Amino acid sequence: MAFVSDVERILITSDWHVPFHNKLNVAAVFEFARDFKPHTSVIAGDFLDVPELSRHNKGSVAKLEGRRFSQTIDGGNAVLDRLDKALGQQCKKRVFMWGNHENRAVRWLETEGNSVFIGDPLLDIGNRLNLPKRKYEEIKKYPKGIYRAGRLRIIHGQYTAKHAAAAHVERLGVNVVFGHTHRSGMFLQPMLEGQRGGYALGHLADASQPELDYAGINPGWSEGFGIAMVRKSGNFQVDLLNFIDGVFYWGGQQYGEIRQAA
Repeated sequence: MAFVSDVERILITSDWHVPFHNKLNVAAVFEFARDFKPHTSVIAGDFLDVPELSRHNKGSVAKLEGRRFSQTIDGGNAVLDRLDKALGQQCKKRVFMWGNHENRAVRWLETEGNSVFIGDPLLDIGNRLNLPKRKYEEIKKYPKGIYRAGRLRIIHGQYTAKHAAAAHVERLGVNVVFGHTHRSGMFLQPMLEGQRGGYALGHLADASQPELDYAGINPGWSEGFGIAMVRKSGNFQVDLLNFIDGVFYWGGQQYGEIRQAA
């Protein structure tokens, strides 16, 4: 496929929730990345689930039995190894943004009695995922972490309102791509100078995993991710790619394996 030479191609994913990621969907994203050949890859938070450090699981033998933080890290490294290979050598910018799940490590350290572990390299997510060696830019500072691409802002996301895309645009006042809600959606706000857009990515997790059954509620979650095409002028186009029955389509190609809903 021929690509426009003066447009930056960005692959944007969020909410993988490793080790509870959807392995079939993630494999399809890897296949897509090899064809899309992005210049930039942004993981917009919640790549890891980090259930071991969740305050919701504190003191629960049932939820923590056999769980090890090192296993989550090992799983994350294995997935990043495959992603890095799929991204290709033309992908010069690789960004790893913290979400509220990575931020569990910060909250855990701030809990009474755990502060003695502050500075312990075993709890340094970035180093344990080998982000410096992988040449990733790590953006912590959740929820204020931002990656800028032209007139577009990429964040993990904060607001979980029913119309989250509209909430992010109206409250932040910028063009924004975000995850966090596990729902896909778009909102375009008319402006005097054109329009302002908000784009919710969906997720790459396996919603059938009991660990993701948040309070027994799955309010319209969408499996998906996004791409952005950014011109040198800063203007952009964002496309949301959503899985339907296990597949999505781009450039006339089908990615993934068709699976009928149970």
